[in-house]
Amino acid sequence: MKSKRIIGAVIAVMFFVAGLMQPFSANMAEAKGKTLSLTNSEGAVDFAAVQAYNPDIYAWIVIPNTKVNYPVVQSVVDDYYIMRNVDGSKGYPGALYTNRVNTKTFQDFNTVIYGHNMKNKTAFGSLHYFDKADFFNKNQDMYIYTADGVYYYQIYSTVKYSNALILDQYPNALETSRQEYINLTLTGYAKSKVEHVREGVELTTEDKLVTLSTCINDARYRYLVIAKQISFVPYK
Repeated sequence: MKSKRIIGAVIAVMFFVAGLMQPFSANMAEAKGKTLSLTNSEGAVDFAAVQAYNPDIYAWIVIPNTKVNYPVVQSVVDDYYIMRNVDGSKGYPGALYTNRVNTKTFQDFNTVIYGHNMKNKTAFGSLHYFDKADFFNKNQDMYIYTADGVYYYQIYSTVKYSNALILDQYPNALETSRQEYINLTLTGYAKSKVEHVREGVELTTEDKLVTLSTCINDARYRYLVIAKQISFVPYK
């Protein structure tokens, strides 16, 4: 059954990529009247144009049925983009970004992407759609585009977590820490609470996870949406 699910996920990604006939528009790239698109006029993924716009862009994340449809950046200075938009302008909503503790390959055990919880649901504001069990149960797909191809992820957990830096507490390099983080995403612990978890998702310390981190209305905590990498489809 597991192999059938993986094959089905790969086929789903292939159809999704094939269906990219309209350019994606990034709200976070429009602060100066500019619009950044993942695809060109022919519907092909155009990472050369994306990286020409800003060389710090190394990925693009899409979560269907939310407003998450944005580039992902990483600067040589950690948290540089917390108050800078993807076009370089200062202010909100900022950009979706990772810190240097992560590589840009999505081959780390856990890649943590940060974004603001905007009231108008831009940036990572619409991640809170997953607060509702019905939405969580019906929506599990996440796609990350890179210069080489597209990764498909299955969203399997949402967690109310302390404001501590995840990769400081659970370093990728330590297998014991990787297992502890898996346990956190499934059952929580004293200072965190699992809001929703998808049944039947198999996890090991060799998996590749992405954790999306944003704010809630309590500065002591963060809201996490965690996904498991299922497949990768290179561009033709």
